[in-house]
Amino acid sequence: MKERAHEKHILYALLKNSLTDFGCPICKLLSRRKEEWIGSLFHELASDAHVRRRIREKGFCAHHLWDIIRYVEANPGIDGLTTSIILQDLLSSKIEQLERGEIPKHPHECVICEILEEGEEIYISSLAEWIGEPEILNLFRGERPMLCLPHLTALLRRMGGEIASEVLRIQLEKMRSIDYRLRSLIRKYDYMVEERIAVEEIEAKRIAAEILRGMDI
Repeated sequence: MKERAHEKHILYALLKNSLTDFGCPICKLLSRRKEEWIGSLFHELASDAHVRRRIREKGFCAHHLWDIIRYVEANPGIDGLTTSIILQDLLSSKIEQLERGEIPKHPHECVICEILEEGEEIYISSLAEWIGEPEILNLFRGERPMLCLPHLTALLRRMGGEIASEVLRIQLEKMRSIDYRLRSLIRKYDYMVEERIAVEEIEAKRIAAEILRGMDI
C-alpha cells in the first residue's frame, strides 16, 4: 500500500513538473521515458536475460533502432559492446529464420513503442484524474504547457463535465494565439510590409507542428 502511494506521489510530481515546461506535457514525459530506457539499456538492461529475450523476439522499429545508434554516437563514454550484442542478437535471429526457409516479415512490433504506449496510457489517465485539482489546473493555464492534438483528444475522451470544457477552453485560447502569430508571420513575408519578423512568430511554426502531430518520439 505504501509502495503504491509512493509511486502515485512520484507520478504526480512528474506530471506537475512537465506542466512547467514548454510544449505537450505528455510528449515531454514520453520523451524522457524513452531516453531513460535507452540509457538504462547500456547499463543494467543489456545483461538482463528477460530484456534480451524480449528484444530478440520483438526487435525495434527503424525509428527507435536509429535512436539507439544516435544515443551511442552522442555519448562517447559508452562503448559499442551493448549495441553490438543487441544487433548481433537481432541479426542472428533473422539468419536462423532464413536458414529454416522462412521469409522474415517486416516487424510491426517494437520494444520501445510498447514501452511508450504503456507510459502514454498511465500519463493520460493520471492527468485526466488530477487536472481538476487547482494546483494542476493552474499550471496548465500557464503560458508554457500546451497539449498536442493527439493527447488532447485522448485526454478529453477520459473526461467530462465542466473540467473538460475548461481544459478545452484553455487549449483553444493557446492555439488561437499560435494561429495569430502564424498569420502575422505570413503577412510579414509580403515585401510591402516593413515590420520585422518577431522571434515568437518564427517559433510559432515549430509549436504549430508539435500541436498538430506531437513531438517526434
